Amino acid sequence: MELTKIIYDIETLDNEGFIKLCYFIRDGGELEEQVRFQIAEALQKRALLELQNNNTVEFNLFWSYGVCRGIKKNKLFKSYIQKYKKAHAHTNIDKLQNLISITILEILSGNGEVALESFAKELMLVKIDNSVSNLLLFVCEFFTCNKIPIEVFLRILKETLGEFSKLNNEEKRSVLNWTLQCFWNVGHYIAHRSWLDIYPMMKSILSKALKDSNLALSLYLEFIIYHIYGNLATCGDDWKKYNDEITKLTEFYYKQYAKNLIPCKKQKAKNGKIKVALIKDRIVSNSPNNVEYSFIKALLAHKDIADNYEFNIISLSYIEKSQDSLECMQEYCKLGVDVYLPSASVVNDDICYHSHLQKVLKIRESILDIGIDIAIFDNNLPISSFLLISRCAPLQIFWSHGNGYYDIEGIDKRISHFSPESPYKIEQVHVPMDRDKFYNPQIDESLIIKEKAKYPIKNDTVVLGVIGRLVKVDSDEYLETIAKILKENQNTIFIAAGNGNEPDIRKKVEALGVSDRFFMPGFVNPHVYGHIIDIFCDTFPLGQGESLDEFLAKKGVSVSYEKREYQGPIELKELKYGDKSLVWVENLEELTPEVAGFSELLESTKEDYEYGQIIFIYNKKGIKIHKDIKPYSMYVKVGTKDMLTFADFTLKVENGGFTYIKGYRLLPKNIPLSIGYAQNLTLQQQKGFREIAKKYYDVEIFGQGYTKEQYIELVSTLVANKKIYKRRGERTKKIKEIYYNFALKECKKGFLEVINCK
Repeated sequence: MELTKIIYDIETLDNEGFIKLCYFIRDGGELEEQVRFQIAEALQKRALLELQNNNTVEFNLFWSYGVCRGIKKNKLFKSYIQKYKKAHAHTNIDKLQNLISITILEILSGNGEVALESFAKELMLVKIDNSVSNLLLFVCEFFTCNKIPIEVFLRILKETLGEFSKLNNEEKRSVLNWTLQCFWNVGHYIAHRSWLDIYPMMKSILSKALKDSNLALSLYLEFIIYHIYGNLATCGDDWKKYNDEITKLTEFYYKQYAKNLIPCKKQKAKNGKIKVALIKDRIVSNSPNNVEYSFIKALLAHKDIADNYEFNIISLSYIEKSQDSLECMQEYCKLGVDVYLPSASVVNDDICYHSHLQKVLKIRESILDIGIDIAIFDNNLPISSFLLISRCAPLQIFWSHGNGYYDIEGIDKRISHFSPESPYKIEQVHVPMDRDKFYNPQIDESLIIKEKAKYPIKNDTVVLGVIGRLVKVDSDEYLETIAKILKENQNTIFIAAGNGNEPDIRKKVEALGVSDRFFMPGFVNPHVYGHIIDIFCDTFPLGQGESLDEFLAKKGVSVSYEKREYQGPIELKELKYGDKSLVWVENLEELTPEVAGFSELLESTKEDYEYGQIIFIYNKKGIKIHKDIKPYSMYVKVGTKDMLTFADFTLKVENGGFTYIKGYRLLPKNIPLSIGYAQNLTLQQQKGFREIAKKYYDVEIFGQGYTKEQYIELVSTLVANKKIYKRRGERTKKIKEIYYNFALKECKKGFLEVINCK
């Protein structure tokens, strides 16, 4: 559309033409002020003409907000606004429609910003049902397109939360529903760290609801708090704070209520199949689901498991986040797994306003009716907490997918498929991922080509990037590090693919001077972008999870960073940063030729050993050291506790061999192959591992840095050296193949050890 034609035709445009105009205004971006004011004036004339003819205000005039910002106040709308406001006090009118009309007229009169705040505040008290579904989508789109600052919305929300106790139960739920269903999904609000500003108020409201014995509201409030806080948690300290301040706050009240419930059976079944239930927040296609599906599939491939165990999937149906996926449920059914949606009748009665107390009681009743022996919870949402506290099975297990600090009464054991930071004992289960289904499915090459065309990728361009939530990207030290890499390597671009706080990240990369080579496409197909990104630059301080493993199955090249600092005596710093790896055997006096792996450790002390030379260190004078290793041993004046971080590797002689205790390197040194003979490093014992380790020993270091400078150097080397890049990718893929075959065997062993050990 030509602007001049728009301005002169606005008053006479038919409805279809007017709608096109409004979308033009919405998508038109920044207009010159003079032109913008001309369009605003023409829109005012059109609206006044309709009002004079006693017609209703056209809804699409809401989009005039953008062009009407900053215009002079127009008093001609005053009488009409007063008319609508007077009508607003009556109960026999459509108050929502009336509110929309008032807001549009205020926008056209030049009071848009004040009117929008009033609109949002009153809107949050409106019940969300099918009649407002289109409005919900519109509001989310409106706030996104007009880039309404999150500070504006949070100010409104804080005012509303300040009056929370005065609202009735439906209004309270509405405030929470609009917050989650609409405003959380505004493009530049998703996972914005400013959401944490409302955490203290929400915690206070939750505390009052608990004291008032309003458990239904408490369960829902905790869910909202968890959704916001959980999407912004970036480290173990964050999860510890949440557990201490929220989980422990609710624990007492859930426990008091649970005292009156029918107890679950006390022992696992002695006859027939043992019934195992995986209890999920929702059954949807996401990273936790992919891991759990692969685990169950691998277990059921073993005949003795299939014959003796019955697997069930029970959904908590947190429908406020999203519906359970029929496709995902069918995939489990194909494995022979029963799927249950116990709270369907409760949820379907009122999707956004059903009682979470009735829901959890219905779910618990169903679990008891099924006769579940082992309940595995993959989340720490409030319904799970209630089920754990009230006990719904003889054995209850928490499966951590990242939160290692969850601690509530009723957790008997903890498991994880990796090693999350945690003060508790977490038993690791090995999961052979269904690679063709989740990690490296067939992708149409044309899709990759189409996406690649969106970026300035030339023949020599190296694409750096990350796939995952932008809350992990939004770290000043991470962005500063990426900026340095981009500046030092002019043939690179960076793609941060995922949802989150894009506007703030954009401001930061603009300030860092790399905005023109830093791209944020939003949510993407990770299997397409896994073929576009060349080097996965893992985020820090909170690293990626499944998205990194998905990527490595395709390209196999990534660099991670774990901050470590020298903590030993200053006079020994040069030794720590030397070429040889420092190995502390806690009971070195017991390291003798009879110990399995002794000869391999001894061999690696030799100067001509090419797979990682070592030197033994010890901190106790007067110990008897075997003559063969004594020449390669050195006393260091370091306390026993500090030896764990002074040594590059800590070992212990036991059970006829030696055990790996801990590694604490400060340089990207190669891991000596002799360390892999530790009896608990079972992956390194697998057939073919050592051959691969030797073949690719020269590129073993190119994956992990312990300072930001090391991280930058590793990425830059991979960018500059195609041979190292290629060999690093080959090594990763071959090691992953060995791990997959290893995990196929170990998943059964790990599962049985967890459920059978007391």
